[in-house]
Amino acid sequence: MDFLSKKVKNTASVSGESSIVYAVLFTFISIVSLVGIILTNTEADNSQQILAISYSPPQIMTLIYGVSAASDVQTLNLANLGNGTSAEGDRFTSVVTAMVNDENGCDVINDPFNDYELKLFRQTGDVGESDGAACNFTNGTSCYYADTALLDLGSCQSTTTYNLTWRIPTFYYIDPTDTGEFSHQDWGARLQVTDDVAQTVTATDVFEVNTLLALDVTSTTDFGILSLGDDSASVGLSIKNTGNTIEDYTVGYNQPFQCTSGFFSGNNVKITQGPEDPIGGAAVMGAFGAETIVNASIAKATEMATSTTDPLYAYLSIPVNAGVGGSCSNTATYTAINDAGAGI
Repeated sequence: MDFLSKKVKNTASVSGESSIVYAVLFTFISIVSLVGIILTNTEADNSQQILAISYSPPQIMTLIYGVSAASDVQTLNLANLGNGTSAEGDRFTSVVTAMVNDENGCDVINDPFNDYELKLFRQTGDVGESDGAACNFTNGTSCYYADTALLDLGSCQSTTTYNLTWRIPTFYYIDPTDTGEFSHQDWGARLQVTDDVAQTVTATDVFEVNTLLALDVTSTTDFGILSLGDDSASVGLSIKNTGNTIEDYTVGYNQPFQCTSGFFSGNNVKITQGPEDPIGGAAVMGAFGAETIVNASIAKATEMATSTTDPLYAYLSIPVNAGVGGSCSNTATYTAINDAGAGI
């Protein structure tokens, strides 16, 4: 009995230790399983972050009016546009350069057809004219509305800036602003920039236009074949105003008629404004330094195709005893002057 009892006790002792081991192992397994369950059920979630960036208006950093031969013009001299070029009787190219900026990026000012407007206009001082409100189409005299097809934005600089160039065909009869009727009424080159949210900025560069007195005359006055003592028929000449204001002109001969043999005075030429005037009523052409003034009042052109001209008629009388023969010629000089209201 004691042996059996002891044996039973020993058996019971072993079984108790095994239970403890199993309990610890089960607890460990449960913890591991629980951790596995927790890891398996953990999920990520997102929060969308939003904001709105306000649009800053565009800026015009620089604005310069010039011409194709000069980069910056404050006083437009049509007789000398630079590099020896003249606008007399012709068209020329105005060039406006500018630096424009938008802190929201080039994308909001990158449309040359809708984001930009340029006018060259004469500031008359009338209501609405200080900003060129009445300049909506090119008339050549007081308004030039720039063609967006001639705008070059270039490439975007630093993601926010354009250095643009805009060319505007301009005509020689553009209104002067230095003297007379249009004195002290400057021209303005007005650039407007509008971004994609309709915010607008404008800037104007002011410049003067000098008066251009100029004309173009028939290159040769051919009196034909004459005998000593003859009077020629009237020879018509065309005097074209190639300036930008109403004008008269003077005409005078520079030297006697030089012939194959001999010479005779240039004052044997007479001039008149009407073909119906008899030669006896025509004025004698003066010599250089004492030129004859022709009160022509030739208006300036308003279109390239309709430049204004004035007719002049010349006669030549050959002296009877001139002692000349062969081919004869001299030079007469025609000079545009301000409308004087006097002369033949």
